[in-house]
Amino acid sequence: AFPEHLKMKLRKRLANRIYHSGELILKCDEFRTLTANKKQVIKRLLSLIEAALVDPKPRVKTKPSRSAKEKRMNQKKSRSNIKKLRSRVSEV
Repeated sequence: AFPEHLKMKLRKRLANRIYHSGELILKCDEFRTLTANKKQVIKRLLSLIEAALVDPKPRVKTKPSRSAKEKRMNQKKSRSNIKKLRSRVSEV
């Protein structure tokens, strides 16, 4: 039903749900009737396929701001001072 490139994309994105035999097993016991459970499983399958076929947005690289860098350096300096105070005081 799907072209080969879409099948490969589905196999790759749903790899953690597909068994070695190539089967995708979905279970549902929310409702009392078998037909309602089957309808729910079909809905889940369709939503899984739709989600797997959507390409994720590419990550946009960002740099830390100047204030974030300064805050990090100040934290490092204060931590360094705390550790220096733990050492023995040399007599001069």
